[in-house]
Amino acid sequence: MAETGKVLFREAWLQNNFPDSIRTDAITGVWDFLNAIDWSEPWLIGLQVFHACCFILTFLTRKHINLQCAHFCALLLLAYSAQYINEWAANNYKLFSKLQYFDSSGLFISLVLSLPLLLNCLIIVIMWFSASWDLMIKVKRSKIRSQIREARNSKKSPGSKDQDKGGAKEKKKD
Repeated sequence: MAETGKVLFREAWLQNNFPDSIRTDAITGVWDFLNAIDWSEPWLIGLQVFHACCFILTFLTRKHINLQCAHFCALLLLAYSAQYINEWAANNYKLFSKLQYFDSSGLFISLVLSLPLLLNCLIIVIMWFSASWDLMIKVKRSKIRSQIREARNSKKSPGSKDQDKGGAKEKKKD
């Protein structure tokens, strides 16, 4: 099925039936759509490298919360701007692309730009939840250890304090 969409798309493009756009009847699903894309175009390779760098940066900044927050906000801002990027790219695709991939519904930009960015943001949020979970465990363990120390000290201290107080009272009585 995926090959059929890819073949129809490539044949129609080669025959110049639609020189710079994707036929809607050639695409029957998301997988067909992704297979019909010419991933060897330099700007798409650059976009893939960008997503790989963002993914690597996500893991490199996991111990640096301020950097990761900035990275997270930048990714969300870029995903939020996808509609404007899509509009600009639809009007200017001939500057960087062989084909017009940018449709009015935004399917292409959503799949190749926004989806990887949002998955990266999801990974960051999962990392934050994991760090919060670990911190809550450390705080609870510390609290339990503190309570155990207090219980031990209260068992030892009251007996020795009572004896001292009792001894002091006895000395005062004498």
